[in-house]
Amino acid sequence: NFNGIESYMSYTTQEHNFGEASINNYTGNLTVTYNVANTVGGTFPAQLYLVYNTTNVELNDDYGYGLGIKPNYIQTLEKELIDETELLKYLDEDGTVHYFQREILDHTEEGIVYSDKYYDEDGLELSIEHKEDYYEMTDKYNSSYKFLKHIVNNNEIYYLEELKNVDGKIINIQFDNERRITKIIDSTNQEINITYENNKIVFNSPHFET
Repeated sequence: NFNGIESYMSYTTQEHNFGEASINNYTGNLTVTYNVANTVGGTFPAQLYLVYNTTNVELNDDYGYGLGIKPNYIQTLEKELIDETELLKYLDEDGTVHYFQREILDHTEEGIVYSDKYYDEDGLELSIEHKEDYYEMTDKYNSSYKFLKHIVNNNEIYYLEELKNVDGKIINIQFDNERRITKIIDSTNQEINITYENNKIVFNSPHFET
């Protein structure tokens, strides 16, 4: 899909006080970002923003923050079978879906021999490796992203729970039983806390509340 903002697409963009709104010049999808909380200082602060995509509204996608809205730290991996080929589907920070193909090591009489590594199809220089009970994605800067398994409607979906930059600084993400983010802890132990009250979501970070 063409959700979110990607370098290989063109957009008409307008900034607002807390983020920006962009219309995809090809698909017409509207993507709006809204900064809601952040930590400060250190070499790896956390920045939380909400992303709205009109395509997600049309698909009735609800991540627990309102129809078509998700936080940038809600990122997932899951297996998907397309034309009898098993791919990994990655939902990124702004709602774009990317697909990863599994690396082929050999073709034998018994069939194809695969490795535990996957590579993206969009030229983003991302790779994913399956490690025991989790997946680890690595980008071109050697930052890593750890995805842990959750069971959603009897399906295995892996949620981003840890980010590590090239210097080894870590951001951790915690969830409740409904897979909504409750806490984000940066490398200096500063926290962004999220509470859910009836029809209200409160974001608390060291310097402001929304």
